[in-house]
Amino acid sequence: MHHSPTILALTAALGLAAGAFIVRPLVFAFTVYEGWRRTCPNCDAPVLGGGAAAYWDLAVRRRCRSCSAASLAPATASPAGAVTVAAPPARPIGPPAGAPEALTATAVSAVAGAGASGWLLAVQLWLAVLGAAMLLIDLKEERLPHLLTGLSAAGVAVYLGALAVSGSGWTALVLPLLGAAVVGGALLLAERCGLIGMGDVLLAPSLAAVLASQGGEALYWGLMAQFGIGMVMGVARLLLTGNRDVALGPGLIVGTLLVSIASG
Repeated sequence: MHHSPTILALTAALGLAAGAFIVRPLVFAFTVYEGWRRTCPNCDAPVLGGGAAAYWDLAVRRRCRSCSAASLAPATASPAGAVTVAAPPARPIGPPAGAPEALTATAVSAVAGAGASGWLLAVQLWLAVLGAAMLLIDLKEERLPHLLTGLSAAGVAVYLGALAVSGSGWTALVLPLLGAAVVGGALLLAERCGLIGMGDVLLAPSLAAVLASQGGEALYWGLMAQFGIGMVMGVARLLLTGNRDVALGPGLIVGTLLVSIASG
């Protein structure tokens, strides 16, 4: 299926919106060592759960409303004549400007432009949006939040169920479930040896299931792409920052989407 330039432009615009209103808040919330963040790191005012205005400030303005109000307050004179200095300008909160939006729009546009349709298109878009958030979080904090890996798995489960009941039959699930089990078991062993994190173990089986649903060749090349991209990113990170820790998540996500799109 080929899409017109108008459809592709609309898709890119929707990707930008998803990056701002879905991916940016997720990255803000989970770019911490553990748990998730609800408040401004500068003044501790509520950001997530602080109402629509606070959510808008995070997604669009990238400034905390409370910090902004404090920085705009005029200097005042105390009764003794001393001047109280106004607060410094509010600092940005959340990921860098444009990063979630550009990444999400690129991923969504690539998926839409590849021409997949139906349930395959739906699961690719689902993984593109969640994957953009997980990629940014993993690069920053070296973690894949269980909430996001769980949502990825839930979306893939819906996709596989839809395949089974829409004409392909339950036999269509044999290869995806087998691929998920083998990949999950191998990575669980690697996690027990201290080579990777549990987030990678929880994410990889659902990605393998999507690839396997497109055939054994897609699964094979998807695994090669995952670990090849992960290795390249690990070497680049070592050379640029000196950090020897490998964030496997970006390789898993990017490799899966690239091969799934190419095989769709």
